[in-house]
Amino acid sequence: MYIAYLPQPHKYSIYMPYSVAKVIQNLYIIHIVLLKYFIMFKKFVNIIWTYSPQDYWVGLWSKTSIDEKAVETLKEIKKRYKLTAAELADVGKAIKQVGNQLGDIDDALKGKARKGRKKNG
Repeated sequence: MYIAYLPQPHKYSIYMPYSVAKVIQNLYIIHIVLLKYFIMFKKFVNIIWTYSPQDYWVGLWSKTSIDEKAVETLKEIKKRYKLTAAELADVGKAIKQVGNQLGDIDDALKGKARKGRKKNG
């Protein structure tokens, strides 16, 4: 005798109670899920097996693009600092020379000749 809310089985099919059909359906779903996880596990094992420790090390410690940009910016700042410091040293020397030559202006106004270089020998 069949339960009224279940569909009638095909004439060649074997009749199963509703609970057994549900169990088989659940087992099928569990099988599909386990198969999916097994495939994922196989991929994971393949990755671990085929990559060398050096690949993992490089991947772990590799720099990101932000880190690389920060390093480049720091190098540029250091380079500009050195150039600016050298230029300021040149300006300081030039100001010192101007200060030394300011004393010669009053001599020139008095009509004295320029001192120039001393002759060797």
